[in-house]
Amino acid sequence: ELTIGASYLNYEDTQGFEPFYNGQAQGNSLDVGGNLLLDYDLIEIFAQLETEAGNHPLRVFIDYVENREANDFETGFAFGARWRSASAPGSWDVSWAYEDLEADAVIATFTDSDFGGGGTDSKGHVFRSTYALRNNVRLNGTYFMNETGAAAGNERDYDRLQLDISFRF
Repeated sequence: ELTIGASYLNYEDTQGFEPFYNGQAQGNSLDVGGNLLLDYDLIEIFAQLETEAGNHPLRVFIDYVENREANDFETGFAFGARWRSASAPGSWDVSWAYEDLEADAVIATFTDSDFGGGGTDSKGHVFRSTYALRNNVRLNGTYFMNETGAAAGNERDYDRLQLDISFRF
């Protein structure tokens, strides 16, 4: 099964206003007054293929976004795959993704708060695995191996390991 899509988001009048997350840029470019430097006119395209590999489900995806209001640091992309499905007790899955989200590709407030510590101006890998302990209980592990701050001239490594137990009711 192949899913292909596109989206258009236009955030008008963000330029010159305080960043949405408690006045913190979270990676977006600011003017000398500490306000957002740009508006955000986003075009996104994505695709996802669901198939099988080794008699197990395989999902492959790609996503690309561009802010048409920016001339630099305006793009973002992600691609990755998940193999198997942790759906029944004793089953598991594993996934990997690579993401590169430049500083002004999107509004930083609306990004994944775990990848790169949240915000934009981050790139790197995400490794995940899930094990189904019971029908309604999952053990999840996620490792983020990211780099942040390239556009800000303050590049640094960002690593995060998360272990979770999820319950469904």
